[in-house]
Amino acid sequence: GILQYDTEWSRDVDFVADAAAMNGQSEIARDILVYALENLCDDRGHCFCGAAWEGRDLDYQIDTNGIRLWSHWVYLAHTGDERIVRDHWPRLRALVEAFFDPARWNDTVGLIASSRDCWERWRNCGLLPGYELHHQTWSTVGLAKAADLAALVGDTALAERCRAASRRIWDAVLSSRRFTFVRDGRFIKRRTLKGPVQETAFAYRG
Repeated sequence: GILQYDTEWSRDVDFVADAAAMNGQSEIARDILVYALENLCDDRGHCFCGAAWEGRDLDYQIDTNGIRLWSHWVYLAHTGDERIVRDHWPRLRALVEAFFDPARWNDTVGLIASSRDCWERWRNCGLLPGYELHHQTWSTVGLAKAADLAALVGDTALAERCRAASRRIWDAVLSSRRFTFVRDGRFIKRRTLKGPVQETAFAYRG
């Protein structure tokens, strides 16, 4: 089922739908994806995570939007069923627009800012606002797949914007002089907003 600990965790719901689509269980996948669009995200492009509506500036887990958009592309690729995208395009478009919120999109460096990492650590664990590799990865993937969904419904301007942003994020990850996530032949996890690598955090004690 789609119920997770602490109510419903959006990305876990999507991954269940992905597995169903890949398994050929298209009706289950469709029902879950439609449920998630109608109940676990809103017109702001924010997703429901755990027991709360998120959207608290840099605390918002923007990777969830990328995963949700990728999940709809997975379903479309495995089933050829265009109905969800066409019937729910305003809600899907809102998920895309959330990437470009000035609170998190840094147009100067082409990266997505966040206060959290992918393991729920944030200020309570000493995490500084910055750029997380996990969020860049899912933003890159989600925007690339959103471009295909936008093209499907004829929203060519948004499709191009998504493709350009996806390329720009990953180019910055690989080759930005100041913000690259590659160091000594390895990926690093996180940089602060000014560029230095944040190498430490601490256990939550509260």
